[in-house]
Amino acid sequence: MKYKILIIAILVMTGSIRTGLCQVNPADSLRKTGVDSLIVPGPISLRPVSGLPIHPYKINVWVSGTISVIGSVGDYFAIPMLKDKPRISDEELNALNTKPLTGLDKWALEQDPTKRVYFDHMSDNVITGIFILPLTLAFDKGIRHDGLKLLLMYYESQAVTFSIFNYSPLGPNFQSKFRPMAYYTDIPTSDRNVGNNRNSFFAGHVSSATSAAFFMAKVYSDYHPNIGAKKYLLYAAATLPGFAMSYLRVRALKHFPSDALVGMCVGAVCGVAIPSLHHVRNRNVNLGIFASPEGASGLTMNWNIK
Repeated sequence: MKYKILIIAILVMTGSIRTGLCQVNPADSLRKTGVDSLIVPGPISLRPVSGLPIHPYKINVWVSGTISVIGSVGDYFAIPMLKDKPRISDEELNALNTKPLTGLDKWALEQDPTKRVYFDHMSDNVITGIFILPLTLAFDKGIRHDGLKLLLMYYESQAVTFSIFNYSPLGPNFQSKFRPMAYYTDIPTSDRNVGNNRNSFFAGHVSSATSAAFFMAKVYSDYHPNIGAKKYLLYAAATLPGFAMSYLRVRALKHFPSDALVGMCVGAVCGVAIPSLHHVRNRNVNLGIFASPEGASGLTMNWNIK
């Protein structure tokens, strides 16, 4: 069912019409058409007047909050399951074969195993900084007015990201790919055969980091639509945290490059998809000029709400 809202603002012929959305000079429009009657053009794009806040997202607190809580609880129970996978037997370690690995993945077997702990700790520290990165959007005057809603939406995007990691068929609860560490014979067997080394695919740290970066790029672009095609530069920059985390996790012998690339893809989709699902779009808005034989004129807005 459609509800039709018609707003007519009557002004004098020589004046100009100004609303919170746009500015129109009716005299100029009438001179172009040569008609003293109601003129209703087709749909036009509405742009906010400079200085007025925009709200590109509609967020249902209960729905997003429920998704976030379910994701967090699910993560709480999933992590112990991943760490408690069955121990890798000595027979399995001895049977490992590097021939099926691609040239790209073999790079993970060319690292210095003595530095694996250093890079593991570094990746944990770096991802903490990446998680905080989207919070810097609060410094933007055009965004901070929706800060609490965006914080919930960000939490939701991360909850969805690690839920896919924990419970989708792509994640390590369904996959048991050996981490690169298991292939290094100069690492003590006691470190190689722990069950956690069955969790190589896909890279969870990488997916979460990429999700945060793409979320930031998407939100900034939606609040600043005037940047146009420059938004693609933001998305290109958003890949850098994912590549940095991929490098660190490979050096830590936690993942193969292919695991990291899949993690980046999952993170990028989640980081963009969640804001997109909340995005508010124009709904058949038409603007027109009203003029009467008595000399009055005004602006009409026709809004069909589905």
